[in-house]
Amino acid sequence: MPFSVYHHPMYAQTSFVSGSFSEHSFNDALAAALKDRRHYWRATDDAVTSERTDVLLAKSSLRPDILVRSRHGNPIIIEVEINSDPDPDARRRVGQRTTFGKQIYSAIALRAPELVRGWATPAEAAHMLNRSRRGQDPGFSLEFAVYQQGEGEEIERWPRRDFIAGNVDDLADVCETAATPHHMIETFAEDVAKRIIGHADALRDEITHDVAVEIATAIGQGKVTQGLRLACCIWMSTLRLHDMLASTDEMKVRGLKSIAQLRNDSIGNVLTLSHVRDAWGIILDYNYRSIFGPALRALVDTLPPGAGADTLDNLSRLAEQVTAQGLGDHVDFAGELFPKLLEDRKETAANYTLPTTASMLARIAVDRIPITDWSNDEEVSNIKIADFACGTGTLLRAAYQRIRKNYEAAGGSNVAGLHRRMMEGGITGTDINPLAAHMTAAGLSTIEIEQSYRDTNIGALPVRGGRTGALEFLET
Repeated sequence: MPFSVYHHPMYAQTSFVSGSFSEHSFNDALAAALKDRRHYWRATDDAVTSERTDVLLAKSSLRPDILVRSRHGNPIIIEVEINSDPDPDARRRVGQRTTFGKQIYSAIALRAPELVRGWATPAEAAHMLNRSRRGQDPGFSLEFAVYQQGEGEEIERWPRRDFIAGNVDDLADVCETAATPHHMIETFAEDVAKRIIGHADALRDEITHDVAVEIATAIGQGKVTQGLRLACCIWMSTLRLHDMLASTDEMKVRGLKSIAQLRNDSIGNVLTLSHVRDAWGIILDYNYRSIFGPALRALVDTLPPGAGADTLDNLSRLAEQVTAQGLGDHVDFAGELFPKLLEDRKETAANYTLPTTASMLARIAVDRIPITDWSNDEEVSNIKIADFACGTGTLLRAAYQRIRKNYEAAGGSNVAGLHRRMMEGGITGTDINPLAAHMTAAGLSTIEIEQSYRDTNIGALPVRGGRTGALEFLET
């Protein structure tokens, strides 16, 4: 099962005189320590709760040890035992539903060392768990395993036997990455790709060959079928980002209307080409050029209004479903989706890094950056990351996410400001494919959509005279 979590060497299990610190008290302390590892968890009252009896639907008497809700996506339950077997309780939690309408697809079985019973007070527990961070030796380690809903009805355990040894920072990472099983993300991306292909095929039936060629050419595609598929993919992701931007105060002031509002402005409650073009023009006047520029160019002047309206309306509803799925800011959905729409991956050597592989590489690379204080806004904002053949931005996104996690885990709270500074000056992404640059910028933007930004270093480099535009870029 593909998680970006390492096996950590066991810390020395320091001995304490056996005490009476209860498992209930330990759960409260661990929940508080976890809550401190992410800005969203700190800022949201019920994001991390312990020993609650009102969180499982139709099972109100059951009391999960700890329940963690991410900003997006599914919640995860942690079942704790002190020097005992936590597996049975964790396994039983998979498949249950919460009172707030979410399914539990994953649960963590966590075994704490016996020494925690020797802690005298909640204050001592808080102190010890606060030290359970990367680069510090708290004198103990936590052991945990993940139970998940498999592709069938079976429940799978990772690792299959024994436990991972790690600290509270590692546990926070697992709570985010394991909440939604990867096979569910893959299946959803497959379904979205099929729907995009269906909409592209329907569009081709409604337009002439010349118009289809013009759309493909507008986004740098030589093959008509693939060009229409990728145009529909761009329109879908842009409509999704459009709706997110329309909810921000800055874009409301500029007169940007949501997709629903644009529908209400038309006869028949459907999107029209003119309304969408005007709305995207408002956004382009602000910026987001690497995202909305290719999408607007693909809406060629020769596109029949009826066919264009039908396609955009269908894609906007698909965009709503993608948003409703709640895959969240920690899932590289573009990296899962984009390759499924390509016909010529081998011919063009379009090899896309798996998001899980990117996450592992990012952890190795980012954790080696010599940062004195990961909670320092200025120091972290000065980090520079670049990918000169970025594709859909999978590596850049993973590296940026790792920087954010380290920043938040260290106590950094200005995540919106960090996002703006990283988007404007910290991240460089270039590719010879303008569609890839579009997906990179869109994927990075949605991580903190409430925070707008202006200039970026993300875009497409032209291929001229046999030069790729990527490696040669390093010369200057």
